[in-house]
Amino acid sequence: MSGQTTSRIAGTVSDAVDGRTIAGALISIVETDIQTRSDFFGRFSLDHLLPGPCRVMVSAEGYEPYVSDRIDVVGDITRHLTISLTRKIRTVPDVSVKEKRSIPAEIGTEVIDRAEIERSGAASVADLLAGLRGLFVQKSGTGSDEVKVSIRGSDPKHVLVLLDGHRLNAAATGEANLGGVPLTAVQRVEVYRGGESARFGADALGGVVNIVTGTDPTRPEPEAAVRSSWGAWKTIGREATIANVPRLKKFSMRMTYTDKTSDGDFPYHYTVSPRPEAVTEYSGTRYNAGHDSRSWFFSGSYHPSPRTVIDFSSQRYRLREGLPGEVSAPDSLAWKKDLRLYGTLRLKHDLSSRSQIELSLGGTRLQQYFNNRQDRLAAERYESRYTNDRLDLQTIGRVSLSSRNELAVGNGVRRDILYHDDLYRPQASMGRTVRDNIGLYLQDKQSLDLSALPLVDDIALDAAVRWDHIRTANSTQDVTAGDANHWSQKTGLAVTMKGHPRIILRGGYGTSFRLPEINALFWKGDVRSAGNPNLRPEQAEHSDAGIEMTIDRPVTLSAGITYFHSYVRDLIVWQPAYQGVWTPANLDAARL
Repeated sequence: MSGQTTSRIAGTVSDAVDGRTIAGALISIVETDIQTRSDFFGRFSLDHLLPGPCRVMVSAEGYEPYVSDRIDVVGDITRHLTISLTRKIRTVPDVSVKEKRSIPAEIGTEVIDRAEIERSGAASVADLLAGLRGLFVQKSGTGSDEVKVSIRGSDPKHVLVLLDGHRLNAAATGEANLGGVPLTAVQRVEVYRGGESARFGADALGGVVNIVTGTDPTRPEPEAAVRSSWGAWKTIGREATIANVPRLKKFSMRMTYTDKTSDGDFPYHYTVSPRPEAVTEYSGTRYNAGHDSRSWFFSGSYHPSPRTVIDFSSQRYRLREGLPGEVSAPDSLAWKKDLRLYGTLRLKHDLSSRSQIELSLGGTRLQQYFNNRQDRLAAERYESRYTNDRLDLQTIGRVSLSSRNELAVGNGVRRDILYHDDLYRPQASMGRTVRDNIGLYLQDKQSLDLSALPLVDDIALDAAVRWDHIRTANSTQDVTAGDANHWSQKTGLAVTMKGHPRIILRGGYGTSFRLPEINALFWKGDVRSAGNPNLRPEQAEHSDAGIEMTIDRPVTLSAGITYFHSYVRDLIVWQPAYQGVWTPANLDAARL
């Protein structure tokens, strides 16, 4: 009695110069008839291999052939390979011709993988993002662990931040804190510039940052590391990591603990000159700017079969920091406390070499507590608590219709429940707010070989459309806000020109939307502010066009320029209304 083995060799094929994946590469076992081709994303899998030694050969149009060292195939084990091919140059008299290679599968998307993260020398996720074009990282104070990100000048509320595909943006404020995610646990970071509601749904008005954690399948060895750092304002950071301990078959894991403390107090001196004859100097020490954070982060991967992968991650993150206020109106007693509990479970299964299904479940609890009960002015006192529970289920199916085309169909169901208690003024509590979101999307990516034509080498097309139904209801007000259907779409184009240097022309157009944050809708108010349950979602049309040029001899140099334009309708802004009370309202239009 005999049966097929479950041994396999799997991996990806990419360009050795720029790291972009290569579709259609031929992968074979030397001296056998076993072979396959890489898919649209450069992925491949050689299944049902017999135990024993072998070597893998890889060839692709425009690249030098690659032959691996000896690989020992063991039963029920998947060997993962990351193969980088060197471009082939054919020389004829007075002419140097570089052969064809695949163009980017994702138009307008930047992916920073683990190798690039390590080469960057960044110490944190904030440091890594600060070095990317078009991104601006904002910290709440000196040495603070609270980090927000802006893309192309957008408000941080307009940037959707995802951790393993699940959102971190708070339902109350619409903002996300990237602090507490250890860089050692990050495998890659995906940056989408411009509106991306056609792919990710609500709140991706300015762009998306997706932080993907997990374990590195190419490094199964046990690992342990301890790091410490010191900085200004008595800042101390510590980190401890263990990975693959104990070492188990088909299972890998990583656990990271981090903490960071700082007193944050610093002296200041500045001058205000509204008129040449009127000069006012201010100096002193800014107190109550310290913080204390703790994070436990756990991630792992389990391979029950050659075609199935189960990834999981979880985090417990706590932050306490002072709220010093403005220099002109300091506050030495106010403080806040955040607690984030997070967990995801993702199942990926290859139905065949050209099709895959992915199921992802995420749950988050974000608690925020604000306290200023000791202020000497009664009007300035407050004490409130937010609890935001979120459950998110996503399903994605991918089919490679050919080596140059991939179709993706997905749906998502998400429920946000926000509880708000005003402990100082109970009558101002917003109570319980529920926001439900159902979304369906379709995405198609296509590349065309036009090398037979003059000037143009190939063209990549990327089109997506999404429908979302959203309902928001508050328990203390007889109002339902944002109960509506939203359609979003996006189309992108990339044209690669022939010749050297390599020139790529890019352009795109799409629509996106952002929901009003719950504070803006249902804030019951005080003597200075009040919410507006009649707010409409922000709607945006966005377009961009750019050119990128790369020279890779004798060294690799690249330069580019991008023009982008956003037209936003119903932009939400806070402004003074009747008797000076600040309230949010929709503006007719705004341009960026």
